[in-house]
Amino acid sequence: MIVWICTDMEGLAGIDSWNQCYHPDDHAPEYRYGREQLTAEVNAAVAGCFDAGATEVRVSDGHGRNRNQGFIREKLHPRARVVGAYSVPLAYVSGDEALCEEARRLFPHVLCTPTKRGTGWATCELYPPDEVRARIRCDIATAIRHASRANAWRVPTPIAVSVEWAYSAPADDMAKVPGVCRIDARTVAWKIDDPRDIYTFPSSHWHPPLRR
Repeated sequence: MIVWICTDMEGLAGIDSWNQCYHPDDHAPEYRYGREQLTAEVNAAVAGCFDAGATEVRVSDGHGRNRNQGFIREKLHPRARVVGAYSVPLAYVSGDEALCEEARRLFPHVLCTPTKRGTGWATCELYPPDEVRARIRCDIATAIRHASRANAWRVPTPIAVSVEWAYSAPADDMAKVPGVCRIDARTVAWKIDDPRDIYTFPSSHWHPPLRR
């Protein structure tokens, strides 16, 4: 069995500051710490996949610039392949309590591991990282053993995409892009015909397909 893992940083155990997830200097100590947390959590998940009998684990870094630069390669599990995938059944998620609650609501078969509890816009209550990683390894192994219950989530096309910001300036810029509709002061929307196009936003050359 081949298992695909897509990662992000904000929901990691041990992360409680924006500087640990985003920093103009890739070598800043706080960002290095964030990358170490990402790598350790991925390694726990990869180990759990192999515990459950996976023959291959492929990992895609979905954070920020999506260039697989969040991982510390020399510390990444040696059996993990860094790649990307589409139309893969969702069997497991880890993240804050809000993510787990939403995942269970949308995908009742999905197994979840909470890593922290949000307490405000940029604050959280961290759960012990070592305990979280041990639970991730155990839970993801259980999820893989019951992967036959999972189905790929296929959204009928065209797909309507909308983004609402906390303030209007980003919406002002996005509304200038051909194919983007302004919904209100803080919200824009567009449509795509290929689910993979969701990953092309945002980029300097991005725009949705123009429609007659």
